[in-house]
Amino acid sequence: MKRSSGMVHRAYFQQKAPASDVFPARFFQRNWGVPKEEVTNVEVAKGGLTLIRFQGVQHAILDDLWRQSPHLAFSYSADQQMASSSNGHCPANGAKVLPGRGKKNQERYHFTELVVLLMQKLQLDKDAASRACQKDRQYIEKLETELSNCYQEIDYLQDQLNIRNVEANIMGEHIHGLELKLTELEKFPERVRVMDNDLMRSDSQCWLLMEEVQCKEEELQKATLQIEKLESVTLDMQCEIESLKLDLTTLEQRLFDAESFSQHTAEYKVRIEKQLEEHELQLQEAWKTIGHLEVENKQLKKEYLPGRAPKQSSSTGVEQLDTTVEHDGHADYERGHEILEKMGKQNEEPELIIEQLKVELREQKLKAKEDAEDLTQEMAELRYQITGMLEEEYKRRSCIEQAAIQQIQQLEAQVSKEQRKLGGALRRLQESHELADTQATEIKKLKDALGRLNSAMNLGRVCKSCSCGFCPMLVEMSNCSIEGSLDLRSSDASNNVEAPENQALVEWHPDEASDGATVNNVGC
Repeated sequence: MKRSSGMVHRAYFQQKAPASDVFPARFFQRNWGVPKEEVTNVEVAKGGLTLIRFQGVQHAILDDLWRQSPHLAFSYSADQQMASSSNGHCPANGAKVLPGRGKKNQERYHFTELVVLLMQKLQLDKDAASRACQKDRQYIEKLETELSNCYQEIDYLQDQLNIRNVEANIMGEHIHGLELKLTELEKFPERVRVMDNDLMRSDSQCWLLMEEVQCKEEELQKATLQIEKLESVTLDMQCEIESLKLDLTTLEQRLFDAESFSQHTAEYKVRIEKQLEEHELQLQEAWKTIGHLEVENKQLKKEYLPGRAPKQSSSTGVEQLDTTVEHDGHADYERGHEILEKMGKQNEEPELIIEQLKVELREQKLKAKEDAEDLTQEMAELRYQITGMLEEEYKRRSCIEQAAIQQIQQLEAQVSKEQRKLGGALRRLQESHELADTQATEIKKLKDALGRLNSAMNLGRVCKSCSCGFCPMLVEMSNCSIEGSLDLRSSDASNNVEAPENQALVEWHPDEASDGATVNNVGC
């Protein structure tokens, strides 16, 4: 193929997505078979692609472009330019066809018109397809809403089915329970007989326990009497202890008096010893005075006695001495003799006094020694007696206290044992009463259940259908109220059972969501 020098073909493409610089050239090279050197210019501006080339556009190429790239909207125009514009014919699409080209140019012109018509038809087909797609989308949305509604209805029906299954399971369990009750009711006479035997045994045990309780009460009374006796004995012992305390106080008083008397005797002894020392001093002074007096007496005897006077050689001296002796010596001699006699008497008196004092001192010493020995002996005897009495009393009191404590412990242990036995007996009695009550209530319940069962067997089962028309509905026994009371009297060993009216209601509770639900109540 040779390139036409005067013809320019432009193809305008509008891309929905953002355009790229590489996509248009490669696309045209791959789909249109255009060599790379023939693509003179590719312009991308605001999402538009402009291809300028120097050849005609084939119809198959446009078809392939539309089939392979349906997301592109494009338009095509071809302009023919000639170097010399001799013919001024202008086609309808705005392209100028120059004269001098002949049939080839006309064919190309007609081909371009066909391409334009084809593009218009394609645009119309595209609009129709878009409208059909819009309708399809609306229809799909409608179908989706209907599908979601169907899903919701399916979920609701599934929930209803689950509820019906649960109700059916509950009914089956209830029926199974009723069957078990029926099997238990078959054993009702044996259970009643066993319960009667248990009641008889419990009554006999109650009587035995009551007798044991009475025996224990008598033993407790005896124990209380023994405790009172022991308390009286302890009071007597306390009185004896108080009397012994008084005796001890009197002995202590006597001991204190003896100690005070010994102190007084010791003080008296000290005073006597002081007096003896004073008398000894006086005696020594008297002996000294006696010695002085003896010395003076000797001197006086030497001076005044005639035989002992010195001889004077002269006669004058003898005469004078004789005269003095005659006149004065006699008087002096008498006076000195009297003095000597007095002094001798005075010397004798202290000696007598001293001897008397010595005798008295000896006597006082002997008496004091005897008194001290007596007091010490008495104090030792008193101490020995007091210690012996205290030891004996302590031993006696300890023995009594130990015996009393042992008796009290024995009594407390006995009382605790009796209390435990009594508590166990009372507990067993209470348990027997409770067992009798429970057995009586069970008997009553079994009798009531048997009556209801007989009435139900007489009535039979009633089958109905639910309002939905899918699930069967069975009438079953439920909400059975059992009330009763039992009065057990052990005095006459008879059981009086008082039973109020017992009602059994048979109800069917349908689902709240189902239409036309009803409640059937049947009284048995």
